[in-house]
Order: sequence, then C-alpha cells, then structure tokens
Amino acid sequence: MSDGEQPYSARPTLTRLPGERIPSWACACPVPHYRKHQEPAECLTAHDIAAWRARYPEATCSERTARALAWLSQEFGR
Repeated sequence: MSDGEQPYSARPTLTRLPGERIPSWACACPVPHYRKHQEPAECLTAHDIAAWRARYPEATCSERTARALAWLSQEFGR
C-alpha cells in the first residue's frame, strides 16, 4: 500500500450464483434435514387443519387446499 491509499473497508457480501437468492422462509419442524418442508403451509399439523375445518364446515375442499387455506387464515386472518 502506497502512501495516501485507503485500505479496503467494504463489508463482505454473500457469494451467490446467478439467479440464486436468500430464502425468505425456512422450515423449523423437528424432522431430519432431508424431510424439511418446502412451503410454510406444509408445516401445519393435522390438528390445525381439523380446527380450521371445524371453523368453516361449509368448505368442501381437498386436504391440500384446506391446508393452504388454514395457513392463510392463520397468517393473515384476524
């Protein structure tokens, strides 16, 4: 470094491949890493789904749709 030069002082950044992004959500269920859920709605238990179905008995949808709707209700409902 010659006289008068400033040392490199920028904060290091994460090195990511093109198109790769930091995930906004990560499964926290107590399962092995290879069984982690890909979507937040998949972390709901059967009890959560049953409670949602009891709250909305008129809903006649599949298990997958009920899981997604229960998660939406839990996250964004009042």
